[in-house]
Amino acid sequence: MLLVLVWAGARCWARYEVKMYAPWPRSPESPLFEAAEFVAEVAPEKYWTFVERLNDTMDEAEALGMAIEAAPLDAAGKALLGVSLSTREFSARVEAHRSLAGAAPKESVAFVARNGVVARTPDAFRETLESSVEEECREGTRLGTEVWRGEGAEVVELVVSSFNAEFKRWLRILCDDDRVRFCLRWKPEGEARTLLAGFGASLDIKNMEYKNFDDVKNSEDFFDDRDIEGLVFSKLAERKPELKKKLSELRDALDTSELKAWRIRDLSLQASVAVLAAAAKDDPFEKLQDVSQDFPIRATWVSTTRVDEETRIKAQRQVRAMMRAGTRPGIYVGGVYFSAADTSIHALMKAVREEASQRARIGDRVEASDALSLIKKPAAARIDLLSGSKGAVTYLNNLEKDDMYRRWPRSVQQLLYPSWQLHAISKNLYTALVVLDGPPHEAIRFVQMMLDQGYPVRFGLVVSGKLAPLFALARAARGPKTALDFLIRVLDDDDEEDPLRAYVGAVNSKTRDEPKNASFVLGKEARAEAERLLTTSSSIVSEYETAVGEFLKSKNLPSNCFALNGKIKKLEDFQQQMVPLLGEEQQYLSDLVSRGIVTDRTKSIYGKALYGDATTIPKRYSPNTDLLLDDPEETLERPDDAENVLIFEGEGPVRIVISGEKNAMKQIGRDLVSQKDPRVRVCFLPGDDDYIIINGRKIKANLSRDDLEFILPYEMEIAEKIKGDVEVRIVAAERSRRKGSREKINLDGDFTIKQQTQDNNTNTVPVIAVVDPLTREAQRISSILLFLRSSLSAAPVVSISLVLTPSLDLSEMPLQKYYRYVLDDNSAVFTTPKSQVLTLQIDTPEAWDVQTAKASQDLDNLRGGSDDIEYELKSLVVQGQCYDSKERRPPNGLQLVLDPLGRDTLVMQNLGYFQLRGQPGAFEIKLAPNTRSEKLYDMAEVPVVVADLDGGATQLRVKKKPQFKDVDLLDDDDDDDTEEGKSSIFDRWFSSSSSSSSKNEEEDTVHVFSLATGALYERFLKIMMLSVRKRTSGPVKFWLFENYLTPAFKSDAAKIAAATNFSVAYVTYKWPEWLRRQTVKQRVIWGYKILFLDVLFPLNVPKIIYVDADQVVRSDLRELWNLDLKGKPYGYAPFCDSRPETLGFQFWRSGYWKDHLRGKPYHISALYVVDLVAFRRMAVGDQLRAVYDQLSRDPNSLSNLDQDLPNYAQHSIPIFTLPQEWLWCESWCSDSTKPVAKTIDLCNNPQHKENKLSMAKRIINGSLFNESWVQLDDEVNAIVSSAA
Repeated sequence: MLLVLVWAGARCWARYEVKMYAPWPRSPESPLFEAAEFVAEVAPEKYWTFVERLNDTMDEAEALGMAIEAAPLDAAGKALLGVSLSTREFSARVEAHRSLAGAAPKESVAFVARNGVVARTPDAFRETLESSVEEECREGTRLGTEVWRGEGAEVVELVVSSFNAEFKRWLRILCDDDRVRFCLRWKPEGEARTLLAGFGASLDIKNMEYKNFDDVKNSEDFFDDRDIEGLVFSKLAERKPELKKKLSELRDALDTSELKAWRIRDLSLQASVAVLAAAAKDDPFEKLQDVSQDFPIRATWVSTTRVDEETRIKAQRQVRAMMRAGTRPGIYVGGVYFSAADTSIHALMKAVREEASQRARIGDRVEASDALSLIKKPAAARIDLLSGSKGAVTYLNNLEKDDMYRRWPRSVQQLLYPSWQLHAISKNLYTALVVLDGPPHEAIRFVQMMLDQGYPVRFGLVVSGKLAPLFALARAARGPKTALDFLIRVLDDDDEEDPLRAYVGAVNSKTRDEPKNASFVLGKEARAEAERLLTTSSSIVSEYETAVGEFLKSKNLPSNCFALNGKIKKLEDFQQQMVPLLGEEQQYLSDLVSRGIVTDRTKSIYGKALYGDATTIPKRYSPNTDLLLDDPEETLERPDDAENVLIFEGEGPVRIVISGEKNAMKQIGRDLVSQKDPRVRVCFLPGDDDYIIINGRKIKANLSRDDLEFILPYEMEIAEKIKGDVEVRIVAAERSRRKGSREKINLDGDFTIKQQTQDNNTNTVPVIAVVDPLTREAQRISSILLFLRSSLSAAPVVSISLVLTPSLDLSEMPLQKYYRYVLDDNSAVFTTPKSQVLTLQIDTPEAWDVQTAKASQDLDNLRGGSDDIEYELKSLVVQGQCYDSKERRPPNGLQLVLDPLGRDTLVMQNLGYFQLRGQPGAFEIKLAPNTRSEKLYDMAEVPVVVADLDGGATQLRVKKKPQFKDVDLLDDDDDDDTEEGKSSIFDRWFSSSSSSSSKNEEEDTVHVFSLATGALYERFLKIMMLSVRKRTSGPVKFWLFENYLTPAFKSDAAKIAAATNFSVAYVTYKWPEWLRRQTVKQRVIWGYKILFLDVLFPLNVPKIIYVDADQVVRSDLRELWNLDLKGKPYGYAPFCDSRPETLGFQFWRSGYWKDHLRGKPYHISALYVVDLVAFRRMAVGDQLRAVYDQLSRDPNSLSNLDQDLPNYAQHSIPIFTLPQEWLWCESWCSDSTKPVAKTIDLCNNPQHKENKLSMAKRIINGSLFNESWVQLDDEVNAIVSSAA
């Protein structure tokens, strides 16, 4: 009986295993090579000791043991090495070594390379050295991480494939030869592929509203043998096959994955209680992993967990405390924050290593867990910038009055609701002042961007210096935004000595909606009028300059700074600091609201934000505030020496050292001592070097008594916790650690789990996870915590704590996906109910470009059974920013190439962002040869090393050649007859079935773009391509988005292309980390369809026509290709409105969308044509990304991302409306219009919800079609079969 039950249970479940491989070889010695690179990074002085201990090995298991045993590291170091090896952290660096190692015969395990000449034997090596005395020894390509030995002039590389006797002989020879300086170059030889860790896989439960499946794959019945509410549906289906559809609907209704609303509300709190209960008798981390990663099948059990009112109150208290403290969900390593959603395990382990190293340096003078917490920088003081600001500050917006904010909620009580992003409230909660003196700063461009994207910030400008008069005139002529436009135009203008040109352009701009001042002469006479006002001492100018001068003097503000609610910062830090400061400020304001200091009746929230609950704050800025509150300029490096000379007078907690006989602070120190100030103790040092040390911070500045009074309250907070001279050692250690502010996490709450190390070692690295147990972050964090505990707690290296912050009032199921994070187990294994249809998604580090390598099922519609699925790391992304050093802006459209791979890309206007792709190795980024970019710009070749699984960012600077300073990169240049003007690099990061063509040939080719995911849509795509080829005259080239296509499809596409005479190329892109991400696979695909059109294609592709995969084309697309778009960047077909029965489903016909469109049509995104030349020239891609980033803050916006986005933006980015006959779909278009339709699209029908496959066979059939859909499908299959 038990056997029968086990067998029946097994039939209910499907099993999927997902692995990730890198395309480079792996040998038994690979762990030893990776271990050597680990030692080179953490302890380079021990590198050669480690290498000399290594021996030959037969397999990886033996190599792993040898690496740990041979490592000259302490127990903590060995544990960290073990983690590095299990996650393959340095595998990419080893492959980079291999790429530089040159060719070696397989029978050799070591050889030497010098100047590219290989010596495979010691005798050959000696002959090479002796015969090349006259030849200069050249430095070859380097990774920058090599550890060198010897000091000779001859630079050589010992290429190593094994650590056997031959290697040791070579090592002795090179060590004994004082003529050489050498390093080791790894060259693993093996047939095995490298299995990667550090990625996630999720199986999303698919919405089965339309049940779109391919009838070729996944034909297995998905009824299983589970008992659902007392019914076994597989048995019922066997007995009543005619009722399968009804039974399926009943089963879906009863399945526990769809809980009733009243059972959903407390799920997160119930999951937290279950995890806390496991802490007493089980393993809370394992419970968190089980509940979060398999939540769809744990939901019913979780919903039965009892929660009393007291527990609910405790949870509310915990969540509010975390929000007030500004504690974000994520992982904190030594108090430094890491996002749980996108931080890789490799980055996390680097942080753990650095933190452990710093704690080791502090030593036993103080408990490291206490010492490092003292380094938290004191909060910056607020300066009263409200009083005296009238007339001096030009406010650009007002959230309480401007129309664009009127739809936002108005109550400050919104701040008390849980949110890890800025609340959009129509109150002036955040006031940012930008003080400019001299030429405009890049920060103003960021101000404009934040205004355009709808940040809930009120911005004000204070402009002094030579631009102040014209700024005042522009403000008076049109308004504050025109004045801002003036500054940006000056910033963009080549001739900074003629700001009048920027003034004229700003006040005459037709894009500004600000009314014109009737008293101002504008138009052609604007320049003359401005010159007159400037020379006649206009009251507009004089009054503004007086107000600004008095304001700056009274506040003692430095030039070029900015302030957020009174916190003063340097202007060059604006872009990096503004968003983090806003996050901190939201928590501060939330606390003021919770304490009743700020209410809905508060007249000036800015004033309350400045003062908080204080009765007084500084009225003036101290010139030494930055020195006093920022990182120390330098520190004492030898604390033991300090102990012998530091003799303090007084007994206060704050330690002040005053050095220098003529130091102006000396008298202030004497006064403090004579007054017996209880706050300080002072030490006076002789010498000529004037400086001050306060609590270990060394300041080279003359401080006034006011400055000292300003800093003392902050120093008191730190000083009272410091014992002896420990502050000197602490600051010295902290100076060398990576940047990143520390946050103190409260671990005293009722929803906190602390797991100390076995011996309660207090100098371990504290790792604290803050998470809602039913979120994507929890799914990832749970695996990380278990991995860290099993790998590092015993050494001990880390102590782990978990803080649960449950959502308290859920309205929908929080997790509709299964998840696995692969660390030391090499694969993600899922066991799921066969009844569920699932979609596989891969979660990888930012730098990974991965694609499907093997799968027997449709990964978009996994329907039971089992499958071993493989992905391959196709390349690593090289990303960065590029700016024109003269014009101080991104060179939009600049073409870059990664040499010698030939992979090229374009620079975006957004942040100057670019991305390239490469395999591990050493390369150079250049301007693409024989292009307009190379013609117009100069750039030094930039070396780039691809050797890190986490990637990195590269900064590029280019400069336009003087003779082309007025030529735009994206302008049409018809008089350019040079070869450079006619040709372009064509080998991007795609493969093509045809070679590059001339410019004229490319213009004659119809370029069609499309994308697909899943077996059904790949099938549709092949049929669409065939229909295009049959109907379109002349050359046709398809550009297909590669990220989601299977190897089988690409093989079939090549066969169809060869048989029917068209070309295929594949483009790919990785969603940038700075652009708000989507999490649902379909929405990610929609984003790729619209957001990156400006950078996906080479510059010599003038247009593209996007055609949905599920369309069949009935007309010549060349007609659409040649259509005049009237200067608009793209053309879309409008939605039909000729089928009355579905008009009620067209949401844009009423409400918000009707008001927003203001009579413009709502277009469908299934077919559109893009003029890429105009698209790039008008910076449409950058505008679309900006609008997307603004709207996507609301998860309920952009329901149909690829469609809603261009329709929403059409007031600023106009759409050419294509003739209606270009797209027909049965859902919206009447049957009478079908005969004239040029393309047929299989739109989902909201009334009938018909499967697309049956829809295709029914609709694309009959006398209107040369071939039915079935005939096209058969033709595709015949072509593929005949070419096999």
